[in-house]
Amino acid sequence: STALADTTRDTRISFKLIQGTVSAISAHGIAVEYARTETVSEEMYLPFDRGLKLQGVGNVKDIHQGDTVLVEYRETLSKDEQGEYTKSARMVVRVALVKRAPPPLPSDASDEEAESE
Repeated sequence: STALADTTRDTRISFKLIQGTVSAISAHGIAVEYARTETVSEEMYLPFDRGLKLQGVGNVKDIHQGDTVLVEYRETLSKDEQGEYTKSARMVVRVALVKRAPPPLPSDASDEEAESE
């Protein structure tokens, strides 16, 4: 019964930031590709917290694939059976739009010119 009472001390909560490019987005979460080091990039999917705050956009639907965003997420680390902090849960608390994706280039422009000659 003491294990149940001590559960609050068995978790660590921290807030982290990543900036990267949106690779996918839904009503429930966001996938961001970001530079882990100068040569290594990584993609991370993070679910949205119910109290999600947005900056630079009015709605999650205003964020698009290719946009650059700053994501703040809450990471909750929990102890496993051996008492090590190995289990983690992450939730996005804030998304700020840094830069819109460039507009797509007209893909058929050069093909049409070649066909008309």
